[in-house]
Amino acid sequence: VVSTNRRYMDWYRPGGEAVIGTTAADYFPAEVAERIARNLQRVVRDREPFASEHDLPQPDGGSRRIEVLRFPIADDAGQVVAIGVFVTDVTATRHAQEQLVQAQKMEAVGQLTGGVAHDFNNLLAVIIGNLELVQEQLPPDGAMARHVAAAFRAAERGEALTRSLLAFSRRQALRPQLVDL
Repeated sequence: VVSTNRRYMDWYRPGGEAVIGTTAADYFPAEVAERIARNLQRVVRDREPFASEHDLPQPDGGSRRIEVLRFPIADDAGQVVAIGVFVTDVTATRHAQEQLVQAQKMEAVGQLTGGVAHDFNNLLAVIIGNLELVQEQLPPDGAMARHVAAAFRAAERGEALTRSLLAFSRRQALRPQLVDL
């Protein structure tokens, strides 16, 4: 490290220890320091900027998601004499993006659920309508009447299920109740 800003020092040398003259191996695990060295060598070799994104361990044991842009700094003769590095903490941004993706998935599930529930409700309407027609033609105390009554109860359970699915798809409370706190 030849020069750095206060944020870098706050991240990796919070006690105010000198950063100038150190290398990644001074404060990163060996595998991270080796990856950093390979990336820097790539910039020198290719003489082109190189960007990447990583989870970087922190001294406190946590990690930080960072975007890193490395670029060669050349002298008048075109020789790479240093490598500039911009590090951007994207931890919060990536977390927000993950939450957005999850919310979009839940929205899609809700829409699918609503569509299935509406179709199922339409089928139940046909079933219930036909059961009512059959029921009108049966004697009320016969064996067939009991079978039709059982079919009605099943259809009513289907209606309750449909209401639950529709409530989920609309993000409504499934069973709102008054509660005395």
